[in-house]
Amino acid sequence: MSMSKSWLKSLYEKRVKQNRDLTVLITDDSNERGTGKTTLALKLARLFDRTEEGVTTDKVTLQAQNLKQSYSDLPKGSALILDEAEAELSKYRASSNINKAIRDLISQGRVLEKYTLFTAPASGAVDNDLKSLFDVWILVQRRGRAVVHYCDYNPYRGHPLFKQKEPIEWSDIKDNDLRDVYDALSDEKEDRLYGRDREDEEDEIPDEVQKEARNNLIERLYENNDSMSQKQVADAVGLSRSRVADILSE
Repeated sequence: MSMSKSWLKSLYEKRVKQNRDLTVLITDDSNERGTGKTTLALKLARLFDRTEEGVTTDKVTLQAQNLKQSYSDLPKGSALILDEAEAELSKYRASSNINKAIRDLISQGRVLEKYTLFTAPASGAVDNDLKSLFDVWILVQRRGRAVVHYCDYNPYRGHPLFKQKEPIEWSDIKDNDLRDVYDALSDEKEDRLYGRDREDEEDEIPDEVQKEARNNLIERLYENNDSMSQKQVADAVGLSRSRVADILSE
C-alpha cells in the first residue's frame, strides 16, 4: 500500500510538522467482519510509525486500558492500534470509565505525537459525539478498498460532518514482522472469544538442557530464516505463537 500524493499522507505529514497526534477510525460499510480492517490498520500504522522499532506487539491491543497505558508510556512517533474497538467504545457504554478515558485521550492528547487507529465493524457502534473527535474516518466498502473521510463538526447543526476525500486500497500482509503482530492480535481475539486468560503454556520439557536447546532452535529458526513467521516456527516446534513470542523476547 502506498500513500504517495494522497490527502491522508499530506494530513499525516502536516501533523508530524506540527508535533500533533493523528486519530483514525476504521469501520465497515456493511457491518461485516473479515473485510481487512485490521490489515489496513496495521499497514497504516507501519507507514505512520516513526520509532526505530516500528510496529510491535506492545503497540496493538483489544483493551482500551492497555491502549491508554501505551499511549502514555511509549515514545513519541509511535503508531498504536485498538482493534475491535466497539467492545470498548460502544455507544451503549458511553458512561463507562474506560469510554471516558479514551474520550479524554482523543480529545486532550494532542501533543504527545502518537498516531492512533481504532477499528470497529460499523460506525454505528461508536456514538457520534466520540466519532466527531477523530481526525479521519475510513469506511471499508469491500476487502482491500475503502473511502477516506475528514472528520469535522458542524457548529450550526450541532452534529459531526464527514467530508469524503479519497479512495484507498491495500493488499494482504506479506512482511513477516507485521504478520507476527497480526498473529498476536489474532491470538488475543481467540482468547477473548473463548474466555481464556492469556497465560504462559506449561513447559512439557522438564530437563533444563532440553528446554534451552528447544529455545535455541526457536531463535535460530526465526532469526536465520527470513521466510518463517513466528506462527510457522510455533507450528514447527508444537507451541503456540504467543509462547514462541515470549521465548524470543526473553
